[in-house]
Amino acid sequence: MSNFINLVKLQTRNLLFSSIRHTRSKGKQAAGMGFLAFMVVTLLAVSSFYSITLLNALQGEERQLALYTMALAAFVLLLVFAAYNCGNHLFGSKDYDLLRSMPISKTALVASKLLSFLSLQYFYALFLLLPAILLYGLFTGQSLFYYLGGVGMFLVLPMPAVVLSALFSLVIGYVSSHFKYKNLVSNLLMMIFIVLVFFGSFMIQTLVGSAVDVQEVIRNMQLYLPFFGLMVKGMIEGSLLSYLLGLLCNVLPFVFFVVFFAKRFTSINSRLRGSYREKNYKLAKIKQSSSFNALFMKEVRRYFACGIYVMNTAFGPVIMLGASIFALFSKQSLMAIMNELPPELTAQISVILALGLIFLIVMSCTTNSSISLEGRHLWIIKSLPIRTEEIFAAKIALNLMILIPAAMLSVLLLALLFSLNIAELLLLLLLCAVTAFFTASFGLIVNLNFPRFDWVSETTVVKQSMACMISIFGGMILSGIIAFISIQVIGSMPVLVYLLILNLFFILLGVICLIYLKKAGIAQFKQL
Repeated sequence: MSNFINLVKLQTRNLLFSSIRHTRSKGKQAAGMGFLAFMVVTLLAVSSFYSITLLNALQGEERQLALYTMALAAFVLLLVFAAYNCGNHLFGSKDYDLLRSMPISKTALVASKLLSFLSLQYFYALFLLLPAILLYGLFTGQSLFYYLGGVGMFLVLPMPAVVLSALFSLVIGYVSSHFKYKNLVSNLLMMIFIVLVFFGSFMIQTLVGSAVDVQEVIRNMQLYLPFFGLMVKGMIEGSLLSYLLGLLCNVLPFVFFVVFFAKRFTSINSRLRGSYREKNYKLAKIKQSSSFNALFMKEVRRYFACGIYVMNTAFGPVIMLGASIFALFSKQSLMAIMNELPPELTAQISVILALGLIFLIVMSCTTNSSISLEGRHLWIIKSLPIRTEEIFAAKIALNLMILIPAAMLSVLLLALLFSLNIAELLLLLLLCAVTAFFTASFGLIVNLNFPRFDWVSETTVVKQSMACMISIFGGMILSGIIAFISIQVIGSMPVLVYLLILNLFFILLGVICLIYLKKAGIAQFKQL
């Protein structure tokens, strides 16, 4: 039992705090903890704001709908987050052979992995669900039973999300292992799964929203979504039977999955760790290229070989292109909405587009984990007779390859849709390029200062490292500040002048990052 508890603690620490704990400098550890605390406070504030807005918009018994809505949103997002991480932690971790050699049963091993993975989902649920439960209780004056039930709901709601994501990860791993381009197939299937999750949530909302009044909406949620609908009903009405039925809907699938997975843990991992083998291999001519091209192709192969890497960084470009194409095909309805907006706002449409593009670009950084992903093989690339500048350039070029084509194509489509003039079009295209360069350079700087090489799964680096959090949330804060300033000055200066100022601002940031990389960055890389 002690081995099991220690294993759960170790895996939980690796999932939640490894990036901070393994940083050498105490100053960086303090900075990392401070940034993590800031992120927690910010996300709690945002979640509380949405809950308060819903509660203020409803009155009386209708306020129950706010709790049901936030619970549904929490479950959908927990399912998406679990799908991102589940495969690498449960089936693709590189510590499989080490764990199997330990004196611990397969059931305990599987349970430790699932419980440690649940701890990560509790971290997400802390922002998504807990504020809604507490605020609804305060707004409506609930009893002690409600708050105790809320604690139980917080603990069990992530369980079905973990089970569903684990089952789909099994399907993805099994199907993709039969293809030559395993990682490409895996990435495509994961994207399909995420789209299906959001489409399913939309269909559920449509089905539930077809009700004629709020009470019927709530009854539909209890009927179609019993795993949280019955628990919420029991908490609000004080019905122990409804609450226990909802509790069982969450706990029983998790228990059954632990038992099923434990019995087949070895065979499942053996099958998923297999790969496609070429049957008619023929020796061909070996191609040669420059050192930069070789490094760049290495980065490209590394990028597409890691599904979580692609999923975590490609959604910005995908959303840009998807939204642009959708807007182009929905031109009539979009123009009808535009005609209802104030003329002074529609005149600033290119600035609004610029703010959206900036946000999506800064959220799609590949370089914030590209150095850490070298792992224990970093010494190989450092020992090659190539300049450090070429290594940096190859990593930045990958990020630019992911961002610039999608961003510029999106700008062209949006320019066609909104009839932008040639000056606005050129300034938006330039803005995409300079913002992408700043994003890539800044991410590389952050990763040089907060590297992590002793990871077991790529998920630790791509989603849970301090470098990744600083880069993503730093980009969000920067885009938020730019949006706030834009709201204050919009209309007080010509659109072209403001777009030119945005371009000059990101050019300045890019130059600063480039100077840092050439001077301090090279020295930092050599010391890693």
